[in-house]
Amino acid sequence: MFWFLLLLLPLPALGATCPACPPNGIWSEWVADTPCLTSCGGCSKISYSRTCLSTQMDNCPCVGQTTTTMTCGTQACNWPRTNASNINCCNNAATVTVRNWVHCAPVIESNSFACCPDTGYFSKWTTWSKVANQAAWRRTRSCLSGGYNCPCKGDSEEITTTCPCRPITVITADTNTCNADPDHKNPWSVRTPLFLSSQCQTMIVIEASSFRNNFYTVREGFYDGSIGWFDTSGTCQQKTITYTDQTVLGSSGQFFKYYLNCNLNTLYFDGEVAGVKMTNVVSFAQYY
Repeated sequence: MFWFLLLLLPLPALGATCPACPPNGIWSEWVADTPCLTSCGGCSKISYSRTCLSTQMDNCPCVGQTTTTMTCGTQACNWPRTNASNINCCNNAATVTVRNWVHCAPVIESNSFACCPDTGYFSKWTTWSKVANQAAWRRTRSCLSGGYNCPCKGDSEEITTTCPCRPITVITADTNTCNADPDHKNPWSVRTPLFLSSQCQTMIVIEASSFRNNFYTVREGFYDGSIGWFDTSGTCQQKTITYTDQTVLGSSGQFFKYYLNCNLNTLYFDGEVAGVKMTNVVSFAQYY
């Protein structure tokens, strides 16, 4: 509707020194709330609305109003509006000629930037989502500055065949701060969590006996062991795990497998190990 206004705008300065957020944020174009009552001459006014696009960026609020009242139908009439008159614009408005098209001022203000970054202004990436029937994940972003004569350069879509969640590391004696279980103080760093990229899972292997080390303490017929993990808060949490199957636990060299799933919102793994719930897992170990 307002394409002709872009012809009046100077090209923004291009360069990588532009601010991360434009001074007034990034607004959408003004959109008419109702149809204009007249088709030419700038004789009517209606309300317009716009939305803040830069809320899709980090720390980039908009400054200004979301609604306003402005002149519509600004193209000058091709005939006098009143008999015996040569007036083509209402309210004695001045005219602006752009490529042989005459418009009645004031015209609707259009968006413009004083500075355009080399890559333009993109929205944040969306969260990753699973591609149907493929071992692949996808995320997208949109160009917010195209309406400001500031084109974006770069991909608007990313697809990866590697699970986007961060692999879980193993807690070692050097990184261990868990001390909740006096019977099991040492992390078993031999068993590294197995990152299963194509399934976007992590397999946790728990020793099912004390064959390799003193993993379990027998208490009244129960086998108590211990696991620990760091989450994104940086706190090491240690919990007791209990088994009652003496046949399995009494067998040498046996183990249990548990699977944690990638949380595509946080990009960390969540799940349960031996009935213990864990979220945002960064590193893990069984203790002896």
